[in-house]
Amino acid sequence: MTEKQLFASLGEELQADAERSLSPLRLPPFEPSVGPYLTVQYVIELVGRDPIPSAAAKELLSPPAQRSLGQPEVFVMSPLDRRWKVLWQGEEAAAFDSLAFAWDLVTPGGKISEASAKTLWERSEQVAFRLNRKAVPMPAPEDAARRAAALEEFRDAMDVGVDLAIIKAGGLSTDVVVKTAYALGYRLGASQLLEYRQSGWPEALLAVFPLGNATAFDPSCHEKLEGVGVGYQVAASPDPEGALRAALHTAKELARACSATVFLEEGEPLTPAGEQMLFQNLSAALDTFEQAGIEPGSPEALRLFTP
Repeated sequence: MTEKQLFASLGEELQADAERSLSPLRLPPFEPSVGPYLTVQYVIELVGRDPIPSAAAKELLSPPAQRSLGQPEVFVMSPLDRRWKVLWQGEEAAAFDSLAFAWDLVTPGGKISEASAKTLWERSEQVAFRLNRKAVPMPAPEDAARRAAALEEFRDAMDVGVDLAIIKAGGLSTDVVVKTAYALGYRLGASQLLEYRQSGWPEALLAVFPLGNATAFDPSCHEKLEGVGVGYQVAASPDPEGALRAALHTAKELARACSATVFLEEGEPLTPAGEQMLFQNLSAALDTFEQAGIEPGSPEALRLFTP
């Protein structure tokens, strides 16, 4: 369902209510950064003084070279560059003075081991030799394996989110849910969820989703919903505390509009003590992220916690 189809089903176009819209979340200042990310990646730089011809560098993007090297990202710097950039076939520089390979330490398919890190180093050395350079791994293969194991454990433990449920015996009016969410600043997204977005951030910051059998907010198919949820993933949020406040406000507004009750993820009705517990749990989670050297919403966090 598109937004146009949703509005047609409702019989009116919806927009945010300036007096009811959520307070904007805090977004980090824009900093152009494409990697490599040493916190979550195994990086091998080809170090040396000889310039690397553009044609030789681009050859590393060919399917055979990529397969041989384990599908790395390839980063380069030209003499006048101040930061790394991703190499692509349309790059116009005639030569580069820096080149590096990068592999995510942990992926949905597994993690880098010491043996695999050593193999990648050996194959990178072959490339470096042809370019009169030396392959320098960061970190060393054994340290990369230890880091990967620690990151995998951290990811599994901290893949947490905040989810609140709004439920009422007899169900919630889909019309009322959608109209209330739109008034707060949500819009129907390609995900078919009601998403809260802000300019300056590429992903949805919060989402309202149907509970029960319904899979979409389609009033023509589902006049009523068994319930709705509102939530976000902590690791992917640039402002986890602000997002929690916004999620709570959203849940309360939906409950008020539908004469429903807000429930915690554990199934207990939301109370002031429950709210305090949510903030305490979030604070503890953020301390764990800080200890790991990974900031929620950062490129490193988004790579590590990609579904």
